[in-house]
Amino acid sequence: MKYLLLFIFFFPFFIFAQQQEISQTITDEKGEGIPGVSIHIKGTTTATSTDLDGKYTIKTKIGDILVIEAIGMKTREVLVTKDGLVALKEGKYTHRYIQPNIIQPKNKPIKDSVEFNYEIFMGKDTSFAYKNAVDFSKQAKKVEFKNKTEEIPTFTELPQNIKIRKNKIILSSIPTKDYFKPYNFWHIDYSTSFDFLESNKLPKLQNQFAQGRPINGQNAWVQNDIFSWGENIKKLEYDNNNALVALGTGNGRLAQSFNPLQILRTGYIFKNNLIISKRWQYWTFKTHFSHQKQQGIIPNQTNEQTDIQALFTHQRKQKLTFNVIFNNIQQQLPNIGANWQSIIGNIYRTPISFDNQNNFNLSHSPQTDNPYFYQNIVPDNSLERNLTLGIVQNSISIKKQESNEYLLGYALNYNLHQKQTAFGLLPAMAGSATGRYTDRKMLQQSLNGNIETKYEYQEQYRSYNAFFKDFSAKLRYDYAYQDTNLDRKDGQGFNTNQTLNIQNANQITNTNIQLDRHIHEFFINFGVNKKYVFTDNFMDLETGFRNYFSSTLLPKNYAYFLPYANLSVSIGHLLRKINITNFFRYNDSFFFHLVYGTSIQETSLLYNQFQFNSLQTNAENYGQYFENKELQWKNGLAPEKNRKLDISLHFDKKNYPSYQLSATITRFIHQKSDMIVPIFENNNFSLQNAIDMRNSGWELKLEYTKFFKDNNSYIRDASFNSVLILSRFNPVVTHLANQRESVALAGYKDISTQAIVGQPLGVIVGNTYLRNQNGQKIIDGQGFPLVNVMPQILGNPNPDFILTWLNKFQVKDFSLSILFEYRKGGQVWNGTKNALNYLGRSEQSANERNITNFVFEGVNLLGQSNQIPVDFANPINGLSGNRFVRYGFVGVGEDTIESATSFRLREVNFSHNFTKYWKKIFPKSEATFTLYAQNLLMYMPYSGVDAQTMLMNYQAGIGLDLFNMPAMRTFGGKLQMSF
Repeated sequence: MKYLLLFIFFFPFFIFAQQQEISQTITDEKGEGIPGVSIHIKGTTTATSTDLDGKYTIKTKIGDILVIEAIGMKTREVLVTKDGLVALKEGKYTHRYIQPNIIQPKNKPIKDSVEFNYEIFMGKDTSFAYKNAVDFSKQAKKVEFKNKTEEIPTFTELPQNIKIRKNKIILSSIPTKDYFKPYNFWHIDYSTSFDFLESNKLPKLQNQFAQGRPINGQNAWVQNDIFSWGENIKKLEYDNNNALVALGTGNGRLAQSFNPLQILRTGYIFKNNLIISKRWQYWTFKTHFSHQKQQGIIPNQTNEQTDIQALFTHQRKQKLTFNVIFNNIQQQLPNIGANWQSIIGNIYRTPISFDNQNNFNLSHSPQTDNPYFYQNIVPDNSLERNLTLGIVQNSISIKKQESNEYLLGYALNYNLHQKQTAFGLLPAMAGSATGRYTDRKMLQQSLNGNIETKYEYQEQYRSYNAFFKDFSAKLRYDYAYQDTNLDRKDGQGFNTNQTLNIQNANQITNTNIQLDRHIHEFFINFGVNKKYVFTDNFMDLETGFRNYFSSTLLPKNYAYFLPYANLSVSIGHLLRKINITNFFRYNDSFFFHLVYGTSIQETSLLYNQFQFNSLQTNAENYGQYFENKELQWKNGLAPEKNRKLDISLHFDKKNYPSYQLSATITRFIHQKSDMIVPIFENNNFSLQNAIDMRNSGWELKLEYTKFFKDNNSYIRDASFNSVLILSRFNPVVTHLANQRESVALAGYKDISTQAIVGQPLGVIVGNTYLRNQNGQKIIDGQGFPLVNVMPQILGNPNPDFILTWLNKFQVKDFSLSILFEYRKGGQVWNGTKNALNYLGRSEQSANERNITNFVFEGVNLLGQSNQIPVDFANPINGLSGNRFVRYGFVGVGEDTIESATSFRLREVNFSHNFTKYWKKIFPKSEATFTLYAQNLLMYMPYSGVDAQTMLMNYQAGIGLDLFNMPAMRTFGGKLQMSF
């Protein structure tokens, strides 16, 4: 899930004109929101992070690049455009336009047209900026353009009267004031998709031995036992009381083997999108309807989402935008209170001798639940509604001259978020003897506004050798108001014959939290670029600083000066100046980029990650995990402080129209101090500034694009593109507050991920075998290794490096893309394997239970080589003498540390644009059909389901696997049509 910051699926959103706020959800491959992801605007200190549900909001403008990152994940960048976020591929997201060399005959006014040649740099993109052509059309009879290209974001509209011919554009002369006159038309976009979901890999379970344990030196079937160390099922039959007895002593009906994995089924996602837009001379209306229904691989696990969005834009001398977004999400059996973990655990634990004719009984043992019963009875559900109003978005040009422009912008937005969840367990279920139920209602409101003034200078006319300066200055004030209200009721003590709701609880605990926050931010920004006419920018520099004040911060924690800088220098120009032209040709580019930024980030008013609730529970009691504690902002908390430095070199070589080759190498150093995490002290958890860390690494990106020729002519739309990305990162803890030795992040008492000074963030800590100074295991008098009671570092879940390789083939209207990922190194704790070994449910426990006279390598307490033979599961030794049972539910952590190295075929995508056929039915339309598969193939030495899954689906639980949700393989198709 770490690919390019894992796979990012953007939930529907709208952005506003110029200065705007983006509201979005970041999810993983399963569609689950990812909390704690950091989002900032590249080259600035504006930053935010996702909440519990993966949601965030951030103020941006068109042309900004959002950097999306999280600890242990690969960073992803997306570009803000007028139509949304664009992430076609990694790197520099820019449109190309023609920078003309204008030859202007004197005293020859024009009334006709402008003609110029052009090159299409990539594909059939004609969204170039033609305003210069329109301006000069009034001054010359004919204006010739010599093609030069420049990388800048360009989002202007095309003029109406444009004719495109081969290698030539004829642009009719139209009045400048009507240049952006829009079309008057209705436009409809519709898409529908259907995906099938299935588990990519499941653990290997044994199907030979029945429920039970040794009794009187013999393996025996024991009804309602948690173990499966009973007799071979082929040696059992039923008696008249439906009990299992030895062959020949019952009614002759042979015992049946039950496969508990059959409960998992193929899931699906069905989604429809409809966008209707209408444009008038100055007005634009756009509405978006979306509906998605999902059925997971667990029965009764459903998710239904409806989105309605509307956008009104008026643009003449100023731009005015109104926006309305409504979102409704209903979920049955969401991942609350780790119920998915309990269901998966119950499925794997179910013995093969379980009576599948009575599969809705309460339980099949006192300490675990029947998964069929569990999934049908637990009342877990969620209802979430979001309303966003872009009350006003405005951009006004106060004064505009030939080279100068003064702009004033302001915006005001309101967001309402309401979420109600219910979750609980019935009495007598394994997780709770008396039953428990929680009704949680949360209401969050926010009001965001800003006002901005900007001055821009851009020289319009200059000679070929002129060296000039364009610059801009910006001053902005942002205000944000946040309000959070929580009403939570926890009930305990229920009768088995009562409906599980809060009114029937014998004891009710109320939790009411009301918090608000006022935030004031001031931004001062200055940008400048130097260039030679008709060439790429020689230098771009954007710098400034930010002030941050909040009602929830103490004055000593106010941020009076948060500087940032973004510098780009064309090394290619310098090399050409000193006549190094053999390799660095005119069309080649070679750039040096430097980004430095500082920012601060407050914790949310209501802490939105609940993984800490299990840290005071042993792993054996995973089924008793419950999100019973709420944490909130408290007085005295300092904000998290971030500092980043990115240095990169980018080379781009073009041999048009044959090929293009580019390479980028980036070195990054990111530091975070005063990281806020839950700390357990005085028998309670509280939020504290506890961790400082440094994440450093590098990334190499190579991209090659080949254009094919036939008979010395360019074949349109025939190309091959290959992108190779190699990255390495190392998040290391540099300091822990209050002289702590470690801070537990996620997991359990006996196994957890932790922060330890000098170690990578999130190292796995658990128990090991006891060893002497020479590293030899110490063997007890019975012949089994002893366990070290002191926890030790077992592994590091962070990979050594990640390699991704994307290949795309395009021939006319067909395209095929294939994405591979290779992840080297890293470790994961396979607690699922040890737990199933302990219970006798794993294939390993079936294969090894008959091992006898095995001698463990090591020394005894006297230092002598061990010579004592042992049997792994001899019934004479009873259950306590069993090699897999003697070390407990999750065994010895050292035994379960496995490599997380993996090779995956992440995605295959085949699409066909059949517009030319579709237009025969609907002349003004487009249509594309796509087939795709995700996680199609996976090769790894890890014996569990997937080394990249997370404990209870929390990011802090990466590297821990105890009945984690299986990874999904997806097959789907999508149809897109435009009218």
